[in-house]
Amino acid sequence: DILNARVCPESEAPATANEDEDEPHEGVWKHDDTTDDSQWPTMDVEIHKEEPKDLKKDEPCGIVATEKDAKPNKVGKLNPDQLKFFAPGEKQDPGDFKLGFWRPKNDKDKSWKPPTPKPEPKKPGILDDDWDILNARVCPESEAPATANEDEDEPHEGVWKHD
Repeated sequence: DILNARVCPESEAPATANEDEDEPHEGVWKHDDTTDDSQWPTMDVEIHKEEPKDLKKDEPCGIVATEKDAKPNKVGKLNPDQLKFFAPGEKQDPGDFKLGFWRPKNDKDKSWKPPTPKPEPKKPGILDDDWDILNARVCPESEAPATANEDEDEPHEGVWKHD
């Protein structure tokens, strides 16, 4: 038997399993390191009991596991955080029960090159060289705050200078 599933980063996983029998199972990526998978795309996969024998040379395949005491809902689905899809080459945790193996369902997903997380863009500071336009608020010296605003989303503040 082959089960259809959808794998996504933990940060995007629904809290509970869907109860629609026609919808795929849902699970999350698991890996042993501190990889940031928040920008990995959701992948449609097939779950096989045995490792598929017809894998192509570069086709990814990994272990699917769950906690030994995980309980499915009334249509036989686990909550997404309980259905663990391990990256190729990763082993399941010692306390996990191995359900089988995953492989991509669609040809477009047949490579295992998740994107590298993009760093959060840093908002330029007033003394940085890489700014174009900055928002600022100018006020009389008597109304100026004593310290700089720490909130990046708030405008820079300054006082009017005159003779």
